[in-house]
Amino acid sequence: MLISVVIPVHNEAGSLCELVARLSRVVTGDERNQYELLIVDDASTDESPSLISELSSSLGFLRPFRLARRGGQTGCYALAFSEARGEFIVRMDGDLQDSPEDLPRFVLRMQAGYDLIVGRRVGRKHQLPLRVASTIFDWAVRLLFASPLRTHAASFVAFRRTWVRNVPFQANDHRYLPLIALRRGATKVCHLEVLHRARQWGRSKYSMGRKILGGIPEVLHLFFRLKRGFYDITPNAPSTSR
Repeated sequence: MLISVVIPVHNEAGSLCELVARLSRVVTGDERNQYELLIVDDASTDESPSLISELSSSLGFLRPFRLARRGGQTGCYALAFSEARGEFIVRMDGDLQDSPEDLPRFVLRMQAGYDLIVGRRVGRKHQLPLRVASTIFDWAVRLLFASPLRTHAASFVAFRRTWVRNVPFQANDHRYLPLIALRRGATKVCHLEVLHRARQWGRSKYSMGRKILGGIPEVLHLFFRLKRGFYDITPNAPSTSR
């Protein structure tokens, strides 16, 4: 079972070396043949591109990609998902707020046959207003979409590739990939409690006001796209994966 770990980065030079080193310690020996690590640089202006190139030259399982212009996390995932070869795709952030040491726990759930594994953050280090807003957001999404998920703001998530192949990504759809996977047919779902760490380097790419105010129209647009079948899998559609 090949597993594709996808990490989008933008100006994360401070965390990249530690992130890759910790992933390398988690994925060792013969197990490394079961993984590919796709790091997508979102047009960084710091040392991230050169660091990714240097790291990929010494790690055969790291596949580097770069967006020439800013595409946000959605643009990074659109590129990486089209290139991923694994039966499962694991997405995680590149700022070390997600712990690489949790990856083997996701793999155990993959081996148990789950379609969608959602990391539920414990001990969140976000500011109180954002935690409150996330709670309200989760409640509204569960009500609107009849979602079985306990959280809809998870960054550490694993998908069976079947359910996220050839997604016609729209702006910020990376936030709603679990809902899209459910709509497409993912049925065996579980949650994992994962440790959330405070950011040590850089800063968030999304302001609190942008997340809160922009989230309402985004969710409504998503609702109508889902209802219209915009994301539904088309039988016999050619795969963009290589």
